Amino acid sequence: APRDFSGGSLDAAYLARPSGVLHVARPNMQELSKLHHELGLWMAHSKYQLTPPDQLSIWRVQNTSVTLSTGAGVGAFFALKRLRPSIKFPLDIVPGFLMFYFTHRAAQVSQLPGLYDSFLSLSSPLGFKAREILDAVRGSGRLPSHDFGTQLPGPGARAGQRPSAPAAVPAESGEPAGGWAGERPPGEPNLQAFDAPAPP
Repeated sequence: APRDFSGGSLDAAYLARPSGVLHVARPNMQELSKLHHELGLWMAHSKYQLTPPDQLSIWRVQNTSVTLSTGAGVGAFFALKRLRPSIKFPLDIVPGFLMFYFTHRAAQVSQLPGLYDSFLSLSSPLGFKAREILDAVRGSGRLPSHDFGTQLPGPGARAGQRPSAPAAVPAESGEPAGGWAGERPPGEPNLQAFDAPAPP
């Protein structure tokens, strides 16, 4: 029977497992929200490059979300044209866009538990880090937010560099001197694009 490692060292359990018998207990909603936030911080600050197995899990969620939301959006558009043919462009595309957006977000949120089941089973650095963070969440251990703070790195930040305090706002321009806090450099992995339910 599969062994359930809901505490202790998940990485040690993963390395010591007989093939195919490791089962990490699925995170509850509060753990999932914390894991999602902390793993996103680690990916951004470490400039982690996704491996093919990592990408496969994310692409599966993205493809499902786009397929469902596209169907919902197109269906809403043709339903509106059938019920209210007098409504013309550009007003007739608004319901379809709204249906696409909300369906896409709902599909992503609903797939987060399955996405993290995939992450927790990976043998890539992302999988090991996900298990390490979940272990820390369950055992009140050290998290990426303790090392990097709670903000995403600014442009030009080096991997592992803790973000500096936000720059003062000049009275003349009203804009931060050093760019907006939490701005994500181009090409960074953006796990934060997936919404997670807020902890209670």
